[in-house]
Amino acid sequence: KALPLSPLGSFLVPPGTVEFSKGCELAPLLSAEKNCEPAPLLPRTSENLDTAVIIFTSCFHAMASCGFSIFLLAGNSAMVKDHLTGADRRSAGLLAFCCGYFAFDAVAAAVRKGGPSKAVAMVHHVTCCLLYALGSAGILHYYGAVFILFELSTPFLNLRNLLRLIGRDRSLLFRLSEASFTVTFFAVRVVFGLRMSAQVWSELLPAALGDVAVVGQGVALGVLAGNIVANGLNLFWAGTVVKMLAKRLTTAPR
Repeated sequence: KALPLSPLGSFLVPPGTVEFSKGCELAPLLSAEKNCEPAPLLPRTSENLDTAVIIFTSCFHAMASCGFSIFLLAGNSAMVKDHLTGADRRSAGLLAFCCGYFAFDAVAAAVRKGGPSKAVAMVHHVTCCLLYALGSAGILHYYGAVFILFELSTPFLNLRNLLRLIGRDRSLLFRLSEASFTVTFFAVRVVFGLRMSAQVWSELLPAALGDVAVVGQGVALGVLAGNIVANGLNLFWAGTVVKMLAKRLTTAPR
């Protein structure tokens, strides 16, 4: 709609009019109706502000940790050479950063209201915090960097949740963020996640059975148990995403 009104096309309406302004601004991307009128904002309550802080914190963590993880995995770091005991200051910093974030997330989830979804979130946050705390022992830094890539889908979810928070859940940008989240979720958390989980089991199962002593037996059993919990949560959330997608496809547009 904006293109024919821009200097690149022919002006269909005179510049300076209300119609011209509507065509040239970003309202169509955020509006709920065809007339480009945005939906009213939600009230600025303390609960909404807390939710916004959590959304932005989550987004910052996801982008920072995933970016640094890709940088380390693409290089010739110690953890790439030795998946179980390889470690250096950079990988230790990454795991400490992730551990601190999941500890914050667990506390934030604990003090907020919620039903079953709150309990599921608490299990996820506490499990991740404990697993990344193992980084302080100088082990499994490689898999810590690998599995934090699950967070690649998080910025799209954050954008979706933010748009819903400000009352833009019928906008084009909302639908785009939801579609992007669905694709990246299944790509990194299901396909990539199950593939790398199989590799974790192949490397840690001998230690869990006591056949090798590179990693302690108790640590290996704890990590494998945590991997089962993480994959179980991912498959549970995958079912939720499928239900959400089915609802979108079967519900007539308003």
